[in-house]
Amino acid sequence: MEITKIAVMELDEIETEVLNLLLFPEHFTAIVAECKTTKDQNVVADVIKELIHKKLIVPGIIDENGNFKPGIMYNSDGMSDYQYVATALGVKKMA
Repeated sequence: MEITKIAVMELDEIETEVLNLLLFPEHFTAIVAECKTTKDQNVVADVIKELIHKKLIVPGIIDENGNFKPGIMYNSDGMSDYQYVATALGVKKMA
């Protein structure tokens, strides 16, 4: 059933572009810089929030050992405080 949901989930061009940038953890500013569709931080922030809502990416921080630690909560007003990475569902959607 999960695979069926992935197949029917539609992403627009910018959602697909941002998702494809997140195979590895990326800081918000790097995502904005690498995004070809727009450089507007507010637009990219909205796309990231939507991808989080769809469970395709997860926010987190890099700990003192250099490991990505996913978080269950994040401050949507402080998007640049986090790094983002695709979930297993997000990686499947990339394929």
